[in-house]
Amino acid sequence: TIEVGSFSNPGGYKIFCWWRVPGFGVLGGFVVEGSQINQGVYVCRIPDWKAQVPASVSLLPCWPPGPMTDGAVCGLDGSITVKLGVAFSPVSSTSLTPLDFSFSKTYTFYAKPEFFDFLPKIGDQLGGTEVHVYGKNFLDLPTLQCKFGDSAPNIYPATEVIFKSPELVICVSPRKALLAVLPFSI
Repeated sequence: TIEVGSFSNPGGYKIFCWWRVPGFGVLGGFVVEGSQINQGVYVCRIPDWKAQVPASVSLLPCWPPGPMTDGAVCGLDGSITVKLGVAFSPVSSTSLTPLDFSFSKTYTFYAKPEFFDFLPKIGDQLGGTEVHVYGKNFLDLPTLQCKFGDSAPNIYPATEVIFKSPELVICVSPRKALLAVLPFSI
């Protein structure tokens, strides 16, 4: 879910969110009913686009970078930012039109990262081995991390994570006091 804002709702109306889908025209998109999580704070569920958009339509990764139809924008990283509209109504979503919504919000979708392989498969237990991770749709985000190990307390974060491209990340292995085989994850 995504928090869509804090609103005064004295009429006790229902909240609806309209997620615009690029290339599907003014009426294209998903309307979902939101909910109130705290006094005056509302959220809407993020729709499952794969269940709604035909398999022949590929929105991620988005290319080329720049503005698209319906106010969507393709990012340099392959992301797509779409318009998100919010409306309050005492009736069902089927009676709402785009004119009922305020499309003042946006939401960014990213392609799911895929992992292909990593090299080398072994490294020095003193750490410092640069492990090259190959895949696609990697993003240069502060939350990017690599881990060595598979369960607590035997999980060790990489001492450094270097984003090289959407297809390559380098993870520097941590120092390990005992000789052991450690699973790797990104």
